[in-house]
Amino acid sequence: MNVHIANDEKFIDGFIRNVERFTNSDNTFIVINIYGNVKYVHSKNVIIVENDFNSLLKVIDSIGSIDKIYFHSLTELFADIIHHYYGKCTFIWLFFGGEIFMMIENRDRVLMNKTKKKLN
Repeated sequence: MNVHIANDEKFIDGFIRNVERFTNSDNTFIVINIYGNVKYVHSKNVIIVENDFNSLLKVIDSIGSIDKIYFHSLTELFADIIHHYYGKCTFIWLFFGGEIFMMIENRDRVLMNKTKKKLN
């Protein structure tokens, strides 16, 4: 079983549609309610969880055998989940840019240099 954990963000519905359309793997999608109510995710194939460790932990534990947990961002809550399940499954971090580009040191020192090398 693959578990995908994401915040309520605009791109998650499209991601879920693509996974369902192009893969035949067994996936569970968990969406964190970070706004007080779900604003962006409208897919029927998600489990909505409140934005706290115990709520998320309860849902993950109820799933059963998990091979991989995909994090569609990296937040403090997700880091706590990694710490809790460390050694029990594989973790995969999917990022869409915001987590990296907002870190000015990484952007300027690492990403810009790699981009310049690729473009030259």
